[in-house]
Amino acid sequence: QVRNVEFITKETGKSVPQVRKQIWFMDSEGLVVRHRAEELEDRKIPYAHEHDECDDLSTVVDLIKPTVLVGTPTSDNDSKGLFTKPILNKLAENNDKPIVLALSTPYPECTPDEAYRYTNGKAIYIGGGYKNYTSVMLPNGKPYRPSTSTSAYVFPGLALGQTYSGATKIHGEMLLASAKVLAKMATDEDRAQGAVLPPFSRIRKVSCKIAKAVASKAYDLGLATRLPRPVNLFEDMKRTMFKPVYTKFCS
Repeated sequence: QVRNVEFITKETGKSVPQVRKQIWFMDSEGLVVRHRAEELEDRKIPYAHEHDECDDLSTVVDLIKPTVLVGTPTSDNDSKGLFTKPILNKLAENNDKPIVLALSTPYPECTPDEAYRYTNGKAIYIGGGYKNYTSVMLPNGKPYRPSTSTSAYVFPGLALGQTYSGATKIHGEMLLASAKVLAKMATDEDRAQGAVLPPFSRIRKVSCKIAKAVASKAYDLGLATRLPRPVNLFEDMKRTMFKPVYTKFCS
């Protein structure tokens, strides 16, 4: 479900109807289309487009020609292997840089090795599955480092920014600010290796920068209760972060 289409409209300048037309969903019954309106949940109705019904993902890729495939967590194991070789082949045929977000847990729709191999190294991949992926060798012999999707990238910094500022609520703009900071934390070197997110070894710096962005947004929106606003939020954040260092009392 896309709950915050307004974020996309704000970033792209497109209207809500324009954005919704570019988003297609498939559920357990197939493509979400107008013909199924009576059986659909209310949250799916805005994304039910005028189109023939279809319950095969490979055929849908042929018809819609998506630029991004997103697999979302399911309640069972039916996501494993969902993004097959033919589907990834077609995605690569239609796009120079196809984006594959295989986010289901515990089994993602495809592995990074499959995504890179079946798109001839063209895919931009983020995987779920509670797993830190190691480097994958591309067909051309170049090592790639896929990214792993985990809430640990955002939640610690989001919580620190909220508690530090004393924000009375978590506003959508604070979530958007978190996402923007995280995206910018990936360096050119990271991206050259296929990573979309920074390595988890830099998580403390990532969390601190997210916390600063969240707190800044809380002050900008008038939601902060810790006043006056600190002059140097980033340095104050670093001082308040928990450090897992313990005194050794015996040998």
